Amino acid sequence: MTDIAFAEGAETLLLVATDRGRPLYERSGFEVQTWYRTFEAPESDEAYAEGRLAPPSGATIRPFRPEDIEPMAALDRVATGEDRRRILDELASPTGTRVLETGDGDIRGFVVRGPWGGGATVAPMLDDALTIIDARRRAGTSGKRVRCGIVLENEAGADALERAGWTEAWRAPRLIRGAPLTWHPDHLWGQFNHAMG
Repeated sequence: MTDIAFAEGAETLLLVATDRGRPLYERSGFEVQTWYRTFEAPESDEAYAEGRLAPPSGATIRPFRPEDIEPMAALDRVATGEDRRRILDELASPTGTRVLETGDGDIRGFVVRGPWGGGATVAPMLDDALTIIDARRRAGTSGKRVRCGIVLENEAGADALERAGWTEAWRAPRLIRGAPLTWHPDHLWGQFNHAMG
């Protein structure tokens, strides 16, 4: 299957493996690049209150508008090293997507929810990322877990989440096959799913 992707022009393949699937992927030429750490929000508001953040001064979190696609795709390309514009086009919607916008109209981060759950969350700056994640948690359904996925290299993000009361639930390896990507792991705060980082 992976050879078909390369024959069709793919240069790099990425995935997140389970313990059972990892040996299969490694036999197919994948290597562990890093590890995702999945954090869960605390169940009680009291446990979370100390870490709650307001949007940075002059910024707002608002629903997606079609004109947001270009700046979102640009942020996503820097964060992931991939061109995921087509996926963003398909999934971004006013009901499932939120952006963090500054007072002068710059988009500094976003979350795009997939119909299957999960959500690609990208923000280059720590405070912006935490604000978006906090807004997601407050908008969540009572009793449902809210999760956030960061990579191992994002130590500042892990420290900030733990200070805000989040706890690590599990880890999974991110595997790569093919050409390395120029990406920024500390800009990633959530994934579409384990096949789309």
